[in-house]
Amino acid sequence: MVAGDLGRAVTDMTTALKMVRDGAPLNLGLQPYAYQALAQYLAGRWDDALLTCEQAFSAAAIRSRRYELPLLHLAAACVPAGRGAASEAGQHVLAAEQAAASLDYSLVRLQAAMARALVAQAAGDYLGMADALGPWQDDSTLDGRSRGFAVLWRPLLAEGLVGSGQTGPAAAVLDQLRENAAQARYLQPALAWLEGWLAEQRGDTAQAGEIYARGEQGADTQSPVHTARLLLAHGRLLRRTGQRRPAVERLRRANDLYLALRAAPFLARTEQELAKCHLPADPAKDQSVLALTSRETEVAHLVGKGLSNPEIAAELFISRKAVEYHLGNIYAKCGLHGRQELRRFVEQWHQPAAI
Repeated sequence: MVAGDLGRAVTDMTTALKMVRDGAPLNLGLQPYAYQALAQYLAGRWDDALLTCEQAFSAAAIRSRRYELPLLHLAAACVPAGRGAASEAGQHVLAAEQAAASLDYSLVRLQAAMARALVAQAAGDYLGMADALGPWQDDSTLDGRSRGFAVLWRPLLAEGLVGSGQTGPAAAVLDQLRENAAQARYLQPALAWLEGWLAEQRGDTAQAGEIYARGEQGADTQSPVHTARLLLAHGRLLRRTGQRRPAVERLRRANDLYLALRAAPFLARTEQELAKCHLPADPAKDQSVLALTSRETEVAHLVGKGLSNPEIAAELFISRKAVEYHLGNIYAKCGLHGRQELRRFVEQWHQPAAI
C-alpha cells in the first residue's frame, strides 16, 4: 500500500487475514485490518472497507493493544466521513484522540489528526484540516514512521493549506508530496489537482489549466478518491473560464465516481458545478441509497454477495433479528420488495468504483 500498489495490497492483506481466521497467529496485532481498510478506501471499495473495520473491532473486543486503537479508528472514520455521516465519523475521531492522548507516541497522534482532517475535508473546512495536521508540516521533525505514513496524510495537509489560502506553506508541502507521488503512483491525480488549485489561488488560471490537463493525461487511476477530485477541480476551472462543454464532460465523470462511492458531500459539489453549467445532476441518482447508514450498507452489501441472514449475522457479529431489522429499513428507504430486488439494486452501486 505504501509503495502505491493498492490492488496487490488489498489482495495480500485479504489472504493474510483469511489465514488468521483459519488459525494462523496474527503477529502484527490488529494493524493488518486497518491497513486493509485504508487500502480499500483509497481503491474505492468503500463497502468492503466498512466490513473490514467491523471485523477489526470485533477482534479488538477480544484482544487489542492501546497503540493500535488510533489507527483502527482512523480507518473506521474514512468512509463515514466521505459519505457525510459526520456524527459517526466524529465518534471515531474522538475515540482516536482519546487513545492517542494516553500514549507518548507521535505516530498515533498523527493518525488521530488524520481522522479529524477527514471529517473537516467532508465539511469543506480547510482551515480545520490545516490545523489538525499542522504540527507535522516540518519534515525535519518527523520520525521515520510518520514520514513513511506521509502518502496517507500529506495530501490532506496540502489540501487544508491550499484551501485556507496558506500558499507559501502549501507549496513547501507539495514539494514533499511530489516525492511521495513518485513512490506511490496513485497519488499522481492528487498532486495534479492540488498543484493546479494552488496555481488558481495565486491567480494563474492558465497554468492551473495546463497542470490539470497534464494530470489527467498521465494520472494513475488506481484511486477514484483522488481521480474524482482532479476531475472536479478541472471541470470547475473550465466552467469558470467559459469552456462549458469540456467542463460538463469532466464534471459528469466526477459525478459518476462520487455516485459509485456514495460520497454525498463531494457529490453535492459536482451537482453545484453542473447546475452552474445550467445542467441538472444525473437524474438516475437515487437519494435513498445515500440515506443508508453504515450498518445498513454492510447488510445490503452482504446480501449482494449472496449471504443468507444467518451468515450476515455471523459476519457482522449481530443477531438474526438485527439483520431482519436492518433489511426492513433498507427496503423502506429504497422502495424495494424483497431480496432479489435488493441484490439487483446493490449491483448498480458498481463496487469498486470504475474509472
